[in-house]
Amino acid sequence: MLPKILICCPSSIKKDYCFLQWWACIKEIFYPEDRFDIFVSDNSPASANYEAKLQAFGIHTAHVNPKGKGSTEFLMESHNQCRDFFLKGDYDAMLHLESDVLIEFDTLLRLIQHNKPVVSTLYFHGLGLESVFLACEPEKWGMFKTNRNFLLQEIAKGKLKRSYSSGIGCTLIARWVLEKIPFRFERGAKEHPDTFFYEDCFKNQIPCYTDTSINLRHLNISWAENVDYYQK
Repeated sequence: MLPKILICCPSSIKKDYCFLQWWACIKEIFYPEDRFDIFVSDNSPASANYEAKLQAFGIHTAHVNPKGKGSTEFLMESHNQCRDFFLKGDYDAMLHLESDVLIEFDTLLRLIQHNKPVVSTLYFHGLGLESVFLACEPEKWGMFKTNRNFLLQEIAKGKLKRSYSSGIGCTLIARWVLEKIPFRFERGAKEHPDTFFYEDCFKNQIPCYTDTSINLRHLNISWAENVDYYQK
């Protein structure tokens, strides 16, 4: 039997500009409908009532109030809402799919077939010609490179690669990993919870991989716009 999957992510009304594209891609996933659920942790301002829109599409939701919090803090809370929902269910693995990353119909099956504890796809981060792939490789002796941005010609060789991190935009995570590692942030640090998740995997000797044959579209906007939005 195919593993039961929870597709989930933090999101907000700020990402509504691409919600219908994201949703259309999910509906095209080649996977039995009774073997996956969808959960979104909404971190919009409470006044937006964005959770109601998501629920109208049959999406499981919960809400994190971002008021008075920095982005790293409320994203940590949203990531852990996803983790809590996952652990309370009978899921075998979590597919963390950011709400501005467009999955292809066969991506989920391809990631499952690798049978790895943590396996990601590549996706562009940044705008226009300055876009890069979020990925970095561990050194041969187990350390990791400090530069996390590797251009296409440096990493995308079409193979499964051991990686220190590759962003969490489209990442399949085994249940036993999430049982062991929660999401966290460090007050005053600029790194986001996904960075610390990969750091904790590394510290716990949990190998992470990137399928460099899968390059997904990332419909992101400036992070500065997101941060400014939540400070209003």
